[in-house]
Amino acid sequence: KLILYGTNYTGRSTVMLHDVTTEYLLESDWELFTEVLARQTYEWPESERIRTEAARIRESVSREAMQRFLAAAGTWDVSPMLSEVKCPTLVVYRPEWADRGGTSRVAIDLTRAMAQAIPEARLVALGGTDLAPYVRGTTALLDVVTEFYGEREGGAKRAGSTHGTAIIL
Repeated sequence: KLILYGTNYTGRSTVMLHDVTTEYLLESDWELFTEVLARQTYEWPESERIRTEAARIRESVSREAMQRFLAAAGTWDVSPMLSEVKCPTLVVYRPEWADRGGTSRVAIDLTRAMAQAIPEARLVALGGTDLAPYVRGTTALLDVVTEFYGEREGGAKRAGSTHGTAIIL
């Protein structure tokens, strides 16, 4: 089984910070860039919490690694492979995330298109705007995943499928 959460088939919308200002920050002010990224990702109102998360980001990845990641992510596109997915697939997303503004509506549309392109994929919309499942909305996500994981595949095994579960966040 395959579980896809908060993702889509292209890397261009992986981190929704693709404008001249954020590119400049990434080059010139790593600390401020990570604070903008943390605020954009989590939308916490508390500045101290944002600064703490930004510090965690800086401890987890270097500026150079982030630059390489963003450059590589812009080239990813697995849309030609989606029709080849042979296992039961659950696509979970939070459509309210798009109400946050910016280009996030594009990411939601890409997620829906991805689910439509995967044979027999199930698309589940959860409430809330938190993409990080460990922040808020954990119970709803776990309920959906538990239900999906507990389902038996009806009838014969899909051709080419293997056993196991992959979860991609």
